[in-house]
Amino acid sequence: MSDTPRIAMTPEQLPRQRIHEVVALPPEPADFDPVVCYGSDALGIFPKRRPSKMHYLGSTEWAWGPMHGRITGYHLHRGRNHWLLYLQDLDPDDPQFEWVVGAYAAISSKDRRQVAIHLMLALWKDEALSCDLDHFHWVNQSGLLKVADWMAIGRVVWEGRP
Repeated sequence: MSDTPRIAMTPEQLPRQRIHEVVALPPEPADFDPVVCYGSDALGIFPKRRPSKMHYLGSTEWAWGPMHGRITGYHLHRGRNHWLLYLQDLDPDDPQFEWVVGAYAAISSKDRRQVAIHLMLALWKDEALSCDLDHFHWVNQSGLLKVADWMAIGRVVWEGRP
């Protein structure tokens, strides 16, 4: 899988988004208690260095204006006792991507897709409430999570919000 989100320069480089399968999200794993942390390691569980073995989930983009946007790539890592959701944000002033752990949860399921979906739900619900984040504008790239998964997560987080 790709380690760096690809930034689409033309509409043809984006995954198909207008017509996609409508999927149901898997149920939340038993004893799943996600923590949205944005890099704050209160328990001391984060690895000292960014892990080399991560599962690329995909990337989404918000384009509010010509000079105001956000592109974020998402990666999942299974540590010894916790799943870690890494965010890879593009700083518009620097061509390098910055990494931060956005959320984590104790390992209660071995299903990567199920855990990834529910960590993304926790992260985006928190951002929608605390930062008034709106629905992403498009999926830049799919990985473990397909376009239909991203759209289903978006529907759950932002359905009924202005």
